[in-house]
Amino acid sequence: MLFWGRCLGVVVLLSWLVGTAAADGNQACLRCHAMATLALHDEQSGQLRSLFIDPARFQSSNHGRLACIDCHLGQGVQQFPHGAGVAETTSAMSCRGCHPDQERRWRRYRFDRLEEQFRKSAHARLPQGQRMDCFSCHDPHQWQLGQFRGVDEVIQQDNGLCLRCHGSDQLASRHRWLPQRALHWRSTRCIDCHTPAGSVTHAIQPALQAERQCEACHSRDSILLSKLYSYRMREEVQKAGFINSIVLNDAYVMGMTRHQWIDRGSVALVALTVLTLAGHAVGRWLASRHRRRRQQHDPS
Repeated sequence: MLFWGRCLGVVVLLSWLVGTAAADGNQACLRCHAMATLALHDEQSGQLRSLFIDPARFQSSNHGRLACIDCHLGQGVQQFPHGAGVAETTSAMSCRGCHPDQERRWRRYRFDRLEEQFRKSAHARLPQGQRMDCFSCHDPHQWQLGQFRGVDEVIQQDNGLCLRCHGSDQLASRHRWLPQRALHWRSTRCIDCHTPAGSVTHAIQPALQAERQCEACHSRDSILLSKLYSYRMREEVQKAGFINSIVLNDAYVMGMTRHQWIDRGSVALVALTVLTLAGHAVGRWLASRHRRRRQQHDPS
């Protein structure tokens, strides 16, 4: 035990030293990039692109132990200020560049499948100056792959990514056909309707191809079972320790009407019926017994 305890201590110390060295090496970069006003004029889109990096959020992210130059390598990175090579290298980066699926530790995240889905999305087919990549939605300087979060938090975060580019006024005008619009936006994610059926969340479809059939979600074969409801079932497991299938308790899903109050009322009604029948049977038995006794004492 003492030997393994020392080994663990050495591993912790080395991890701390690596993280400290990366943080110290990043200070030169953060001298400029920690300024909230730092931005670059993008010649292709004609817009200002923020180059601000929040040091606190970066340190708490999954990439916080890395040195800036671990990812931002290229011609010109040694110069001050940087040359064009940094922008070229950064724009060509992808998650699989550092997380290849050939390595077992990254295989479960299935970056290859996500990248394949994204190449089929409407976001990947935008004009050259507006084209998006992984980092358009997922900021690697703030990314945290933590433990499972609640469903409400998942909805809020995922829809927040969409609202960064698609304003609420624009969405309201284009979703006039949707009944109970505010309720849908609080209870589901944009990608639940704007992606194909199945557990596909990165193949964003054009607006005209989005799902508009109510029964696609409000039925026993709901497409949400492989999307948002997968979070709900995991949440039920964490809360109750088993799958009671929280989906089946959603009264608004046609074919899945096991509402808890209806269930309790039905059980109470059945119990009352059984008690009534039992009481009637007991009464009949007592009455029959009383008649027999009277006949024994009064034969006439």
